[in-house]
Amino acid sequence: MKKILLLITVCLVTISLSAQIGRQSPAKIYRPSPLPPTTTGVTDYSTMLYKIESISYRYEFLYDEFGNLAQELYTYINDESSNFKCTYTYDDNQNMLRRNIYSWSNGDWFYSSYEEFTYNDLNQRITRTNANNFGEGFTIGGIGYYEYNEDGNLASYLQQINMGNYYDDLDSMVYLYDEDQKWVGFESYSVEGNVWSLYYRSEMTYNQNNKYDSLIDLFLTDGVWELNTKYHWTYNSENNPEERNYHITDGNGGWSSPQDKYVFRYRSDLESENVLFPYAASIYNEWENRFGASVPVDEEDWWTINLNDNQLTYIETSTYYYAPFHAGISDNRKASYTVSPNPAQDQLQLDFGNESNVNVMFYDISGKLLNQYMVNHSETISLANYPQGIYLMKAYSNNQLIGTEKIIKY
Repeated sequence: MKKILLLITVCLVTISLSAQIGRQSPAKIYRPSPLPPTTTGVTDYSTMLYKIESISYRYEFLYDEFGNLAQELYTYINDESSNFKCTYTYDDNQNMLRRNIYSWSNGDWFYSSYEEFTYNDLNQRITRTNANNFGEGFTIGGIGYYEYNEDGNLASYLQQINMGNYYDDLDSMVYLYDEDQKWVGFESYSVEGNVWSLYYRSEMTYNQNNKYDSLIDLFLTDGVWELNTKYHWTYNSENNPEERNYHITDGNGGWSSPQDKYVFRYRSDLESENVLFPYAASIYNEWENRFGASVPVDEEDWWTINLNDNQLTYIETSTYYYAPFHAGISDNRKASYTVSPNPAQDQLQLDFGNESNVNVMFYDISGKLLNQYMVNHSETISLANYPQGIYLMKAYSNNQLIGTEKIIKY
């Protein structure tokens, strides 16, 4: 019964998003990434990934001025009921405080769920609260607790479920590392009464170049570990992932032929260390390697098994789109003024105080001039005719640049 409740309250969003974006096998439980990515500061980024698109879907990303993911928007071309949107808020240390999830229902966005996080003085995430809205307001589904080892790596995650007037232990994960603190897997435990039982194990192996080789999932059945699934990577001559293949057990201690695979191709004109990626987005998974190569992905082909003839069949190609990223431009001011709200949806309020006859110019991310306005102290500008995206605003007074702003329209 607890496992059923877990799937409803904890993995409702995780399963739906992985099915739409990653096309992976459904998540069993919420599994926080053992190795959350770290950034070197937005001033290091000159380029951003802003869209992934194929014939069946479009997946767009907006960032704030600090390089944090502000919004992800998924549009399914042939079935708008599968569309979703997530917005993010952060604290002053740029830790994610909340992820808000919206589903598309009856021609409008429905605020369907959220996740909230708290942090300790070391900026380590220590709690996760998830809530779902089934039409009558939000109900807390559960609370998760993170613990860390002395090296600062995630050591364990405990999930509790809301039972009405109390929270009950549901599932626990213990992360495994080698002597160099390299992640090598995790173990999952379930609880009945006060008795914890190990039931699942995931094992990561690495190749001679210290790259992911295989990720194997096993279930413990009657005291015997049984193979379940395996992800296996192959690499090109530049040591970047070329294929990620998915296998299932053949029932005899071996593996099937690939049941699902991605084939990656890369950009030769960009380096990943200079590209801002949406690490907080639903598509992100530490071991998927979408953002783990030395050069950014250009295209990925998706193949999966055809149940009619049991043959691996090509489905579609997804293309990754990049654009210039201008970091910290909101600090480039020579006058005091306010621009709000930002991100904005329909309107943008400009207040230049004592400044009059301010020439405001709007550009798209490629630098094309879209419009200009003459503002006398303050004005409200309509964004209704602007598509969702990132824009650059420059303000001039007496032919002198007084400020530059990045505007996010959602």
